[in-house]
Amino acid sequence: MNFIYNGKIYASLKVMADALGLKTLYEEVSDSILLTRHSFYFNANYTYEDLYWLSRIVHAEAAHESYEGKVAVANVVLNRVRHDSFPDTIYGVIFDKAGGVQFTPVAAGTIYNDPSEEAIRAAKDALNGYNNVSWCLFFFNPKLAKSFWIADTCDFYKSIGNHDFYF
Repeated sequence: MNFIYNGKIYASLKVMADALGLKTLYEEVSDSILLTRHSFYFNANYTYEDLYWLSRIVHAEAAHESYEGKVAVANVVLNRVRHDSFPDTIYGVIFDKAGGVQFTPVAAGTIYNDPSEEAIRAAKDALNGYNNVSWCLFFFNPKLAKSFWIADTCDFYKSIGNHDFYF
């Protein structure tokens, strides 16, 4: 509800956030509301190791994708870190072998290649809260995939470049 009192305009936080193009996220632990330009907030207290491995998997999986495609790949990894069914570290998610190798670059060895500046920037932005794939946990390139179990068992979210993203 919006109103004027003593010459000041009072508006709800939701109305103001919408007017400014911001997203709101209730943070239960601190009982606060976070405002961000991006869809979800991620704790910016990350380590050098987190950035090291996240930027490498982004580069290995999405070197020829757009910046948005690189951020999306980073967020799939971060979403897995937050999900109970996956390891709780970036390194653990990338090198997880439950049910087989999770990321082709781990098996191919390209995970060890130096990342591009854009891959590093995409990883940093994802670690700082930029999320363009909601809570997606999976992605693949349907033009290169040998297996389509993700498409057969998960809910499609959207495509970015050559990758399809799934919940």
